[in-house]
Amino acid sequence: MDLSGIHVDQEQVAAHLKRVKADSEARWEEHNQCAPALAAASLGKNFGERGRSIAYKLGLIHQRSDWRIRNIHATAEAACKDYGNAGAADGDSAGMLGKALR
Repeated sequence: MDLSGIHVDQEQVAAHLKRVKADSEARWEEHNQCAPALAAASLGKNFGERGRSIAYKLGLIHQRSDWRIRNIHATAEAACKDYGNAGAADGDSAGMLGKALR
């Protein structure tokens, strides 16, 4: 795609978006294999409430990371679809313009 001296390598962009999507899938699988499991009692008898608080906060961090990874994946998936649609529309427009100029 060329616009006023700007060149976009459509195949390279599509490949990059697919890599982002695949990487986010791999990160999500890895993330879910290592959920925090901190037993408050393992911190010692004087850490009861503090240990529960730490375990809870580690769980929140894990949940938020899961949310972020899922959002990255959803964004990459939507970008792949939108970019494919834009490329198809650009090709259609170029074809119609080419016919009109003949």
